[in-house]
Amino acid sequence: MRALAALSRFVGNTFAYWVLLFAVIAFLQPAWFLGLKSAIVPLLGLVMFGMGLTLKLDDFAAPDDNTDLNRTTSAHGLAQKLPNVSSQYENGVGTFEQLAGPVTTATDGATVTFALATSRRQIVTLGGNRTLALSGDTDGMMFTIILKQDGTGSRTVTWWAGIKWSGGTTPTLTTTASKMDVFSFWRIASGEYIGFTGSLNH
Repeated sequence: MRALAALSRFVGNTFAYWVLLFAVIAFLQPAWFLGLKSAIVPLLGLVMFGMGLTLKLDDFAAPDDNTDLNRTTSAHGLAQKLPNVSSQYENGVGTFEQLAGPVTTATDGATVTFALATSRRQIVTLGGNRTLALSGDTDGMMFTIILKQDGTGSRTVTWWAGIKWSGGTTPTLTTTASKMDVFSFWRIASGEYIGFTGSLNH
């Protein structure tokens, strides 16, 4: 039994190398493997059966509600993959709606401030040329902002400082009345943001 376990560990640890080896051999000498064509389906079934044997009942578990998200994500290792989200739940900061939730309408004015502690999805209808600002943002936070032209159109904005746009070029807003542009951001450090032009002219 120990020998079988050792062999299993060896094959598992070197599986990628075996795949590459046999792929090269099959490429150079395809005739050697023609006799195995009829065995492809049974072998695939065997592989899938082996994968199924590794499943446990806990793998099918799901949170009963949003308050159970911490325990379940930790049990499945998701807390390590989503550290920012999990830490906010663990520290009692924010709700599911704030992390993934509805689009919030920001108040229009000479300076439009997006309150990211309230929602990470914000929209504003520009009633004039505006200066944009943020509040409540933290390192690692990702958020989306929708800028909508009013019935007049041709409104422009001055972005907050520290945004790094692709190619170093600030995108140009759609000027058509009532059209929307979508932008996403990732705060990588205090005062530093990666800016993404999601989609324009909606």
